[in-house]
Amino acid sequence: MPANLFSKNGQTYHVLDFNNLNEKGLEPLKKAVTKAGAEIVKVVPAGTARKKDGVRIRTFALKALDEQEVSVQVNDSGDISSISLNKKTVPFTGAKDLDALAKIIAGAISSNAQAFAKSLARKLAKAGRVETPRQKSGLKSNAQRLAEQNGRIDAAKQKIASAQAVTLKRGNDLQVKRARAEALKNQLRAEQAQGRKLKTEFETLKREVAA
Repeated sequence: MPANLFSKNGQTYHVLDFNNLNEKGLEPLKKAVTKAGAEIVKVVPAGTARKKDGVRIRTFALKALDEQEVSVQVNDSGDISSISLNKKTVPFTGAKDLDALAKIIAGAISSNAQAFAKSLARKLAKAGRVETPRQKSGLKSNAQRLAEQNGRIDAAKQKIASAQAVTLKRGNDLQVKRARAEALKNQLRAEQAQGRKLKTEFETLKREVAA
């Protein structure tokens, strides 16, 4: 996203790439706005260019976590001709760089957040709905994310405990088998010793009988 120098007033303004107003091309702006204090969860790429007052324009949108939507209109020169928040015009006279542009957008979202939340709550109440803005949009609050994370941790712990139990059982079974094998080995040794003893006694008795 380069900067452009407008010769009319000698000021430098930040411009956007008219041909890359898509998710990839707008990723730097999305990150900058989030860094500036308004989390952007979705980029709506610009559609086909159209003409306004003889100038080709394209419009893209940024959707914030609380469902507010910023629309940015860009001329074919790359300069931003207008910014609106929830379809209401945001005062804009240009930004010298990406960070300045991001602060303008984030500031508009943040300053309107409380009023927007109240308005949305009233609309939901009238519709007889109880979902919070984040739930309505399918997004999750920090508390929900934490609860899900804890659930995943607990599930992982259970899997580990189960694996350890299986390992312990296998270990115990192996010890039992080893003990059994050792007992059989001792029994075999005893029987072999008894066999040798009987053989010796038989040989002695045999010699006595022959004499």
